[in-house]
Amino acid sequence: MGSSDVAEKKRAAGTKINSIWENFVRKSKAFWACVTLIVSLPTFSSEITDASDRCNTDHSETTPSDKFSSIQEGSIVHDNTTGLDWMRCPVGMAWDGDTCQGSASKYSLQKFEQLAELTGEDWRLPTIEELNSIVEKCRKKPAINLNIFPNTPEGFFWSSSRPTSMYDDDLPSKQQGVLFLYGSEGKKVVHEQHYARFVRSQEW
Repeated sequence: MGSSDVAEKKRAAGTKINSIWENFVRKSKAFWACVTLIVSLPTFSSEITDASDRCNTDHSETTPSDKFSSIQEGSIVHDNTTGLDWMRCPVGMAWDGDTCQGSASKYSLQKFEQLAELTGEDWRLPTIEELNSIVEKCRKKPAINLNIFPNTPEGFFWSSSRPTSMYDDDLPSKQQGVLFLYGSEGKKVVHEQHYARFVRSQEW
């Protein structure tokens, strides 16, 4: 075998080794990219106790526990129907791993808007439609699934929606919300102090 043949075989062998190595590196990068993505995704759990035995009206459940999944050690719930993430506790209360502790804060609309912005991660006040989506029509006092949102006050919760009725005399100074005593919509003057629960879209 001549020297040129030997050199050619060495070049071919080197090219093959480089190809194998590049393929390995490419697959390794793809693997670790998948690992990083999986680790960064929120962990979902469906371990929220059924609350059908808490119904106290003639309505069937509108927010059954299996509609939601708990994430971030239970402090947040994901609505599997709407795709929204909800803070389990009203603003001012804290999740202790089992329930909401402390007292819910009552602030003006502007104060809650500022708090939502400071909280970051796209947390915000819900629209009136979003707030209505967590009203539990099979119960009242409060009209909410307490296994999903424990210790929720029965008071008025702010939304981000302005009233649209042409019969309202002073629209700019009022904001829509839900009174969770009975789950009814209402309007309050924006400088009054009421409750709030923050929400975010899952794509954050």
